[in-house]
Amino acid sequence: MNQAIAYRRPAAAPAKPLRKRSVHQLLILGFLIVLCTPITIAGYVGGVLITPYRVYVMILFPYMLFKFFTDKSIKPGPADLLVFVYSAWTIMCVVNNIEDGVQRAGQYFLETVCAYLLARVTIRSMDDLLHVVKLIFYFSLVAFILAVPEAITRKKFIMDTTSAMTGMHYAQYAEGADVRLGMRRPQAFFSNTILYGLFCASCIALVWYTAKDKMTRWFRFAILAAATFFSLSSGPLLAMNVQLLMIFGEYVTRGVKGRVPITLTLGAIATVVMNVTTNSGIVGFIVNHLTFNSASAFNRILIWNWGVFNIQQHPIFGLDADNWVRAPFMKPSCDNYWIVITMLGGLPALSFLILAILTTMWKFAKIDTRRLPPIYSQFRTGWFFAYIAFAFTGFSVMFFGGIQPLFFFMLGIGGSAIPIYQRMLRNSQRAGVGTSALA
Repeated sequence: MNQAIAYRRPAAAPAKPLRKRSVHQLLILGFLIVLCTPITIAGYVGGVLITPYRVYVMILFPYMLFKFFTDKSIKPGPADLLVFVYSAWTIMCVVNNIEDGVQRAGQYFLETVCAYLLARVTIRSMDDLLHVVKLIFYFSLVAFILAVPEAITRKKFIMDTTSAMTGMHYAQYAEGADVRLGMRRPQAFFSNTILYGLFCASCIALVWYTAKDKMTRWFRFAILAAATFFSLSSGPLLAMNVQLLMIFGEYVTRGVKGRVPITLTLGAIATVVMNVTTNSGIVGFIVNHLTFNSASAFNRILIWNWGVFNIQQHPIFGLDADNWVRAPFMKPSCDNYWIVITMLGGLPALSFLILAILTTMWKFAKIDTRRLPPIYSQFRTGWFFAYIAFAFTGFSVMFFGGIQPLFFFMLGIGGSAIPIYQRMLRNSQRAGVGTSALA
């Protein structure tokens, strides 16, 4: 007599985060160190500026490229291809449009593709992701500690000391132009006070959502908020305010079904209404109400309008962004990252980069994290808010120095997180409850 014997496997314990830190963490630490090394610690070789960051990523590039295409756990995808195509197209345009284009193109490659690849190659687990957030916070803390005496005494100790040692000068504001609220705008070890503030503001949401407890969350948030404020700059304040608005919105809408599409729909409607009913539109609202100094809003709107004019004249292959057409009274600097990259590589470059960002966000967002530990959902929310705010800030700031590499490194963090989440989800599914029958 045949007898079917049914059995149920014992319930497995809930999946736990992968606690395996990659051996590549030292490479990320080195990346942040050279990213935060003062521009005064550099030198010229044959007319080419050699910085610690450029040397570091040039040395690592062959290894990163090899690992990217041979390591099966990395899983290259459409977003990676779009980043490579974006950089290649922009480099081609820069070489064609600018007199010293080869040098500029090489610099651009090191600040985009290399920074992106470093994140994609070195981050392999949730523990790696959390460790990167901690590292960025610790570097921000050190920068803040250095910034406070700078702001109060109005002396830039780090930059002045290193400049005296190497003979390399750094760009400075005109006398008194960098004083606000009675304090001098500090820069710690960054090339510019705006870069200092943006670095400190870049991971506020990530720190908020990944902190292990409330005390740690509020302490680290207070440090980053104070550090951002001490930059006394509109761009960093915009990055912080946008993240705070999104954190608040996420908190008050918890439990609301379909809150993401509802929020996107309301945002689109608000954008259309402001563009139709106001003279400055959404760009004017951003620079007028979410920044430190609304007096500079008029100049930002002028940059936007003249930048769009230049793009319309050179829509495909771009132009020399250093010699863009503008009003006679306007400065040559263009404080709008999205305008600058479009002037450099035309609308194709802008399209490739936006598609790379949206593809990464789409693949990351569609992963079902309900079967994963809460930290996975929390990290994803923090990354989304931090990166959206970073990108938003590009409408009022030009990402130069160490900020453009950080922007692409953070995009690479999102790309690296996707296979980590997918692998963890598969492990969770295999550990689930199942039934079977034996005849």
